Amino acid sequence: ATKDKKVKGNFDGALAVKNILKRFYPKAKFVGEVGLKGQFRYDGRLGYTVKFRGVGLEGFFKPLMDRLVITELTGVVENGKLKDLYCEGISGDGSISVSGNQKRFFLSFSNVLVGERGRWKGRIFGTGTYASGKVKLNLTMRGGKVVLGKKRKKKVKFVLPVSVEGIVRFAEPVEIKHRFGRLLVVPKLVLTTEKKELKIGGNYVIIGGKINYMGKEFEVLYGSGRLKNLIKKEGSVSVLAEREISGYLVYLQLKGSLKKCELVLSSDPPLSRSEILNLVMTGA
Repeated sequence: ATKDKKVKGNFDGALAVKNILKRFYPKAKFVGEVGLKGQFRYDGRLGYTVKFRGVGLEGFFKPLMDRLVITELTGVVENGKLKDLYCEGISGDGSISVSGNQKRFFLSFSNVLVGERGRWKGRIFGTGTYASGKVKLNLTMRGGKVVLGKKRKKKVKFVLPVSVEGIVRFAEPVEIKHRFGRLLVVPKLVLTTEKKELKIGGNYVIIGGKINYMGKEFEVLYGSGRLKNLIKKEGSVSVLAEREISGYLVYLQLKGSLKKCELVLSSDPPLSRSEILNLVMTGA
């Protein structure tokens, strides 16, 4: 009978990587293919083992700012389960590696430049894991820079195929540039996902910088704030700056939400608001 017949054999082939990625990350722009080689058997139940290897894989993944070149990709799939995976790639001067199996992947990042051209960038270092549809990250960023004030044509959404839970610490202050001045900020960011959208929360301390007001440059003394969702500009800010003008110390405080701040002026010795404005404008 046919059901008692045993069949076995070998096979090989290849799949374009863009067709594989369509299912998980359709916006990725990648070229190359994954070569397949394996054995199958049928003795009343189908079983198979497939070994795969990447060939000529390279392309772009947001938020990576440099092309990602996969230098090694190997693995084994047995009866629909991933038994082993190792992947290593370079992106500019940085490197990324992924290893693991069906139950858990281990991630590693070293000196990887991430960002959005003309808006923000930084280099990340750290590790992470992936299991049961969730990515957990523990990252450190260096050389962070942010440029504010540029209007976007449309609202930004970072839709991810997996849920994320992570912390980003900063080894050095982040430089934030704006037409009103420059701030040095030390943040601690918390990454989560809500309805598949990336959410960036946390808090930050302002340790220095300059604020330009009415043609005068004020020195930042200190500041701080909280972030509910940085992507949607939801959060608070409070920063105090000063400048000496004609024997008076003039204080400028910005406080409120990230979308709308209130400006408060004061001085030592005390002056009225109109007197302070005249002092700032005329210098006398």
